[in-house]
Amino acid sequence: MEEFTFEHPAPTPEMLENLGRMREAVEEYMIKEGLVGDASFCEISNWAVRQEPFLNDALLILLIDGSPLHTILNYGGDQDEFDDLIASFGFYYELGFAWCLGRRRLNRLMRIKAIVYRHD
Repeated sequence: MEEFTFEHPAPTPEMLENLGRMREAVEEYMIKEGLVGDASFCEISNWAVRQEPFLNDALLILLIDGSPLHTILNYGGDQDEFDDLIASFGFYYELGFAWCLGRRRLNRLMRIKAIVYRHD
C-alpha cells in the first residue's frame, strides 16, 4: 500500500500575521458568545512536545475540552458563524481529538468542516 505524505509550505510572515489576527478574532468571538470555558490556544511548539498523534502540521491548536465549543463541534450545534470566522482569515480547522482543533491554511480544494481527522 502506498504511503501518503503531505507537505505544507512554510508559513510566510503575512500568513503568520493573519494567523495572529484570526487568533484575536476567535478569542473575542468566544468571549462574546460565552464559549470560552477553559479553552486555550496551544502554540504548535508546545503541541509538538506533547507528542500527540494528530494535528502536528497545524499552525495553531485550540484546546476546547472545557468549553461549550466542544459540545457544539462534537455533538451538534450552530457552528456556521465560527466556521465563517475562521474561513474569513484564509484558514480552516479540523478536530484532532474531540478536545482539540488545529488551524490550517485554506486552499480552494478544501471545505470548511470539522471532521475527526483528514489529511488535506
